Amino acid sequence: MTSPLCEKWLSLIGIGEDGIEALSPAARTLLAQADLVVGGARHLALAGSLAAETMIWPSPLADAIPKILARRGSPVCILASGDPFFYGAGTLLSAHVPPGEMRCLPAPSAFSLAAARLNWSLQDCCLMSLHGRGFERVIPALQPHAKILCLSWNQTTPSRLATLLCGRGLGQSRIVVMEAMGGPRERTRASTAEAFAMEEIDPLNLVALEIAATAQSRILSVASGLADSWFETDGQSPSARFAP
Repeated sequence: MTSPLCEKWLSLIGIGEDGIEALSPAARTLLAQADLVVGGARHLALAGSLAAETMIWPSPLADAIPKILARRGSPVCILASGDPFFYGAGTLLSAHVPPGEMRCLPAPSAFSLAAARLNWSLQDCCLMSLHGRGFERVIPALQPHAKILCLSWNQTTPSRLATLLCGRGLGQSRIVVMEAMGGPRERTRASTAEAFAMEEIDPLNLVALEIAATAQSRILSVASGLADSWFETDGQSPSARFAP
């Protein structure tokens, strides 16, 4: 006989901007049966009226783990954006809950939605998140002809990327800002980096970059070793500081 603690009591459900009506019947059933539903304020709003107790993710997210684990054995649903195991809450939760106790019902990720709208092959794109991560991590990906999809931190990320591109001699690169994809507020706008002037950008956005380089562009080599010109030095001191 299976112990109740070994049953899949935790359900991780991906939800998009199109809300609860776009969820599968299985996902809606799990939500209806849950004793506790956890998610961001936006996710809970998208889910509409719920019979279960609800909890908004605290900051940091890890603070919610003891409260979730305290419900082990009773039905709990976690709402997350798109695919919870693609820069989502899935990794955090799987560190505390074994696969035998958790099920995941993903929705299309923001990356999948963006590739579909741009007609880009997802396997040919560089995928990264700048949400809660170092902004400079995008620099090595700025290679000639590269196609990059970046999850934004907030509404300031697109303009920061445009400034970065111009500063590296990549001003002709194309920037596509895709806001609130999948819902009624969805909007897509495009510009070159050097002409970027978008305003009132939704904080929920993804930025697509199509890199156009010239002979004067500052491209970080992907080969081992760096040219002397990439270092700042006084010409005499034996030490030098790398200037990315």
